[in-house]
Amino acid sequence: MAQALILSVDENGDVNEWDMSLSPEIFAQKYFGPYLKTLSVEKNGNNAIIYFPDGTTVSMAKGRCMDCIFDTNGTKKPNEVGRDRFVFLACDKTITEWCSNKGWCTYRGNNQPTRDKALEACKKTPHYCSSLLEIDNWEFKKDYPYRL
Repeated sequence: MAQALILSVDENGDVNEWDMSLSPEIFAQKYFGPYLKTLSVEKNGNNAIIYFPDGTTVSMAKGRCMDCIFDTNGTKKPNEVGRDRFVFLACDKTITEWCSNKGWCTYRGNNQPTRDKALEACKKTPHYCSSLLEIDNWEFKKDYPYRL
């Protein structure tokens, strides 16, 4: 996903300039589809789901930002945020409280938390676990609170 994001930014400009008014399905097809080896991009109600050959998925839903939920094992259980699902945001430049001006970020407030604060937030609200993993260079440290 990181490589696809870099390629998409190179071609489409900064994430905070992307068209967030698009439906999640069109957004996924436009900004990620050309840069990823996917099985399909499907509409699921008001969401879009990108299916990958390795069984992982990314679900996109439109809120104030485009909420992107990466599921490391797709439809297999437990399907729980913090265990096999991790939340990211794509926000336009008018929404600065989440991703500042970056446009793409882990689920967190505007300030990058310290590791201790990220760990505490992850334990209370698993949506914040993606920030802890980002701080830990995408490694599950021994004190990571959730396991598959």
